[in-house]
Amino acid sequence: MFKFIIKSVFFIITISVLPLSLAAETTSIENKKKLEDKKWVIQSIRKDEKETYKQLHLGFIKFLNGSIEGQSTCNIYDGVYSLGKDQTIHFFRIGITQVICNVGNKMAIEQAYTEGLEQVKTYKFEGEQLVLFKEGNKEFARFSVK
Repeated sequence: MFKFIIKSVFFIITISVLPLSLAAETTSIENKKKLEDKKWVIQSIRKDEKETYKQLHLGFIKFLNGSIEGQSTCNIYDGVYSLGKDQTIHFFRIGITQVICNVGNKMAIEQAYTEGLEQVKTYKFEGEQLVLFKEGNKEFARFSVK
């Protein structure tokens, strides 16, 4: 009798939690469709609380099948990304070419971008824009579709 009660409770819990996990996965799939096969052009990069870069030609990012590729101010990069529940996103295994740009502050901008990308925790869509956030819901980068 005790085993029957345990199995019944387990079954009820499984049935009640299943729709929640399916809803979270559906949201991730929908968001993946919004991200992929588009060229997201960088509109701004926030290095820290005091410094934000808003210039032309900051670069772009493309998402495709769990991979990313793009161009920052000087170099080409690629890597891997994953989406989780609650609009979490993680970038890792980022590789970048090593061309040196001696024009203005392009290298500083690129360094802030590539280092910050691996610190991104969450994302959201604001209309046609993609916004990436670091720990503490601090905006890191803003992109628009081109």
